[in-house]
Amino acid sequence: MKKVPTVYGAALFHLRKDRGWSNRELAARSGIARSTLNAYQNGDLALDEEVFEGLARAMNAGPDEVARFVFGATLLLPSPPLA
Repeated sequence: MKKVPTVYGAALFHLRKDRGWSNRELAARSGIARSTLNAYQNGDLALDEEVFEGLARAMNAGPDEVARFVFGATLLLPSPPLA
């Protein structure tokens, strides 16, 4: 079964890439293991809003920037199938 990143996982990926940071750098600055960051971004582990906000703070991202990346991620992720 293919994993689908959450909105926060996708936003984290794009925010990190926008910074030019590797997972290693974000892990060092946030204290979260690289394997956990990979799991968040790949959809293997759900990333909740509280953890996402902590990671955004580690990247010095302000609320407007975070909102832009979260909104952008909602546009990039596949929509759930209609019933």
